[in-house]
Amino acid sequence: MTQSQMFTDEMQSAMASLDPGQLEHFYLMSCALLACYKTSSKRAVVVIHDESTEESKMIAVNADELQVCNTLSEMSELMAAQLSSGSHSPMQLN
Repeated sequence: MTQSQMFTDEMQSAMASLDPGQLEHFYLMSCALLACYKTSSKRAVVVIHDESTEESKMIAVNADELQVCNTLSEMSELMAAQLSSGSHSPMQLN
C-alpha cells in the first residue's frame, strides 16, 4: 500500500466520524490548505491547542518565521477589532 493510499484510508475513516457541520468545515479548511501547497503566494498558519494537556503547536505552510509572525499579528488585530465591534464569528476571518 502506498503512502497516498494509507493517507486516503486514514482520512476516510476519520471523516466518517464527523457530523455534517464538522465535515463541511473540514472540507473548507482542507481546500484552503491545499491551495497553499499548490500556490506559492498563499500561506497558512494552523495553531492547535490541546486543553487537556495545555500543549500548543503551530504548523506553517509556505511561510518562514517572519511571515508566520506577521500573519499571526495581523490576524490578532483583525480578531480584536471584530470582537470590539461586537461581532462573534471568528471562523469567518479569511
